[in-house]
Amino acid sequence: MPRVFAWVAGCEVFLLAAALVLGLTATDPVGVRRHVGLALFTSLLACLIHAAVLTYTAVVGKLIHQAVALGALDHAPFEAARNIKRRLTSLIGAGMLPVAVVVGTGAWRLSGTAGQRWHLLAAGAACIMSAVVFYRQYELLAQAAEILADVMKTYERSRARPAIRPSAQGSKPAPGMAVAHPPGSPPDPLVAGEPQDVAG
Repeated sequence: MPRVFAWVAGCEVFLLAAALVLGLTATDPVGVRRHVGLALFTSLLACLIHAAVLTYTAVVGKLIHQAVALGALDHAPFEAARNIKRRLTSLIGAGMLPVAVVVGTGAWRLSGTAGQRWHLLAAGAACIMSAVVFYRQYELLAQAAEILADVMKTYERSRARPAIRPSAQGSKPAPGMAVAHPPGSPPDPLVAGEPQDVAG
């Protein structure tokens, strides 16, 4: 997931910069339409990327929680995964806010209001903020993937551990438990209830 995210996030930053360049160089209605179309596509792609990040962290947290519960493992990895999810959620807000401002100022500009300066400033801020947010999200996703891999390895080792049998430790059976005898051997008088001769 971190590698795929890095590739998609890089494409998103590139598309944001391309939309900014198209907006600066658009001098006719055709160029404006291209700019608007690319900007809308880039905005939807940003929403999709952040939604995928949130979904991935939720699934990772669920898997870690189940492994910790079923394997009776340490809860520290689960708490670390929850902390990563909270930080990623805050980064999603920081990444989507500039994009929303760009879309809003762009619609304001197309309505005929003189707001090109604010639109350009918002577009530049969106490019910078998206690059910073995506880089930080990549680091957190890599940490989450590493935690998940470690927890799953620990869980597999706990399941592969052989069960300890009483016979292997040479311990005696618990009181009241019947003792198995080989076929043909006389039964234990104490178990069968026969009287015993006690030498005095």
